[in-house]
Amino acid sequence: MPLVLAVLLYSEDVLTEPEYEMIRRLKRLRDRATHIAGFEVSPDEAVIYVEVASRLMSSLEPKLKLSELVQEQRRRREKEQGAGL
Repeated sequence: MPLVLAVLLYSEDVLTEPEYEMIRRLKRLRDRATHIAGFEVSPDEAVIYVEVASRLMSSLEPKLKLSELVQEQRRRREKEQGAGL
């Protein structure tokens, strides 16, 4: 997730502060691994990255499901309105 999007979601209270911080932490490690010549991810750092990413996904999953439900309701409403119901 681009950091700009994370900032926007945090400012709109979609992301909590811990979720936002997890995204920032993951992005920092990713940027170091991608942009620093000769940078190697240690096994411990790799484990931490996976653990943080898993916690973040667990935290965001209920929000994603809620978002899917809202989108489905919106589609149904639009379909009903289009059918003149």
